[in-house]
Amino acid sequence: MRKLFVPLVATLVVACSSAAVAQSTVREGARVRITERGSHRISGVVQSSTADSIVLYAEPNGAKMSFARSRIESMQTSEGKSASKGAVKGGLWGAGVMAAGGGLVLAMTANEDNFEQVYGEGQGRGAYFGTSVLAGAMFGAAIGAVLRSERWQEVSVQPVVGVRSAGMRVSFSVR
Repeated sequence: MRKLFVPLVATLVVACSSAAVAQSTVREGARVRITERGSHRISGVVQSSTADSIVLYAEPNGAKMSFARSRIESMQTSEGKSASKGAVKGGLWGAGVMAAGGGLVLAMTANEDNFEQVYGEGQGRGAYFGTSVLAGAMFGAAIGAVLRSERWQEVSVQPVVGVRSAGMRVSFSVR
């Protein structure tokens, strides 16, 4: 009996997982980001999802928008916000802004005498630039960690063929 039971369960698990992959991976109430062919990216909350279309409450005003699955180029679902991802993004932004700002200050103080008058004797240009970039990265990382950044997961957008029961139901239970 056991020799028959294990292969039967394995077959059912594979069949169920294949059926789950074939179905729509977007549920009502999920936060999604859709890129439609020839258009820009739109974020919103799924109101309904059918085999051929997805209806969203679009951000920021909650307008109801419908998208044909055949016109969707890519779709992503939100996995929530992450402080660590926000810190990385913020750190990169902060370092970039301060690198640009520090470079601008160094360009404006190209005369060595002028630089020493403003920033004091013994302050090297490299040390000034490096300190500026590091401070910007740290400040940006702190802000990014507080604000957090949203994580997105790519999902399949192929049209789904709906299958409904014709009155017969089969169930399987293991106890």
